[in-house]
Amino acid sequence: MTFSSKALLAVLLVATAAFFAQTEANPFCCISYNVKPVPRNLLVSYQHTSSVCALPAIAFVTKGGRIICADPRQAWTQDRLEYLRGN
Repeated sequence: MTFSSKALLAVLLVATAAFFAQTEANPFCCISYNVKPVPRNLLVSYQHTSSVCALPAIAFVTKGGRIICADPRQAWTQDRLEYLRGN
């Protein structure tokens, strides 16, 4: 693994950890859904948004550290969840 790969991995891990550190006192909420399916190979993790949010969503984290909100009722969202769970 090269230095740049290690650095990218470190940044990604920190971004993911910060994302998952959200609490009910300071929840992460989505305000809209991404309508286009996101390629599986771009995703590294996900989280269900807080129950206090007005919009129920799945928040995917990409390899680049972006957070993409998806409608949990959509077939493509369920497919990505299964993929990330390893099924």
